[in-house]
This record gives sequence, structure tokens and C-alpha cells, in this order.
Amino acid sequence: MRRSATIPGMPWFLWLVIVVAVLTVLFVAIGRGLQRKGQPLCIIEAMKMMNEIESPAAGRVIRILAENGNPIEYGQPLMIIEVI
Repeated sequence: MRRSATIPGMPWFLWLVIVVAVLTVLFVAIGRGLQRKGQPLCIIEAMKMMNEIESPAAGRVIRILAENGNPIEYGQPLMIIEVI
């Protein structure tokens, strides 16, 4: 349901949605540390199914680019995570 992309020269992950969905639950906040790879970030609803999005690595949430309850389009970034 998602794809992770790195930004060249930066230790960041940019989460991109690969289906049209709705952000339903957000588990993190800007500046919050992520203790481990696989930590839940949010839940998106796509085609009446709830999908949990997990962290690609330990780090810190730099920016959340989608709003809770709003539709997310194909290719739209969800958040930026700085790898620590």
C-alpha cells in the first residue's frame, strides 16, 4: 500500500501512497522519535480495508504531509522520517 523513497544525500525516508486512500488514524507527531523499524505510523483506508503503515527505520518524524480524515491521492507523500 506504500512505497518508501530516500532523498539523495539525505538520511530521510519519504513515504508515498500507491493507491487512493483516506488517512484514518495517526499514531505519531512531528518530532516524535521512532524507536524501531516496523513501529506503527498510521492507518489508511483503501478499498474498505484498513492498512497499518509501519516505519521503515528507527528515526524521528520531521514532517507529516497528509491530514487525518482527508483523501490521499496516488503518489502523494504521507510523511518525512529522518533516520537516526
